[in-house]
Amino acid sequence: MRKQTTGFTLLELLVTLIIIGALAGIAVPSYKDYVRDAKVSEAAKNLRDMSVGILTELNINGAPPDEIHGVPLQGGTGLSNTGDGAVEGYRFDGGGTQYWLVARLSTDVVENAGSVFAREIHAGFTRRPDGEWVSFCGTWRVGWSIDVGYLPSGCNDENVEALLAAARS
Repeated sequence: MRKQTTGFTLLELLVTLIIIGALAGIAVPSYKDYVRDAKVSEAAKNLRDMSVGILTELNINGAPPDEIHGVPLQGGTGLSNTGDGAVEGYRFDGGGTQYWLVARLSTDVVENAGSVFAREIHAGFTRRPDGEWVSFCGTWRVGWSIDVGYLPSGCNDENVEALLAAARS
């Protein structure tokens, strides 16, 4: 009497491993892109929420607040550290008729950006000739490495610098 064995052949196991490897090769990069885009979107949403508070304060009191959402609004080029992985920190600068709030994304979120400015999302505030403060939120210049398509509505302007200049005139 011959005993029948059950199990998989070596060929069946190799084919299964090749299929799993191919699926993983497709899924892992897509997942990384998804996570990166979610972090960029979340950072832009937080920046936009902060900019709404600053704009309100500018229109009511004519000056920005000292801090917003727990982030001190210190002037100059120093970053206020946030402690989260997506944003290295925030910077607030300007004076008189123009201010801007900047969220600098970490290098693992925006890889190969070239310069630190290409990793930044800007919210700019300017006083129009009629005295009203307006704001724009998005990337500072056209062609920087953050794709505005991944920024949430309300913070997806592609050229904040030009929009601020146009609003002042």
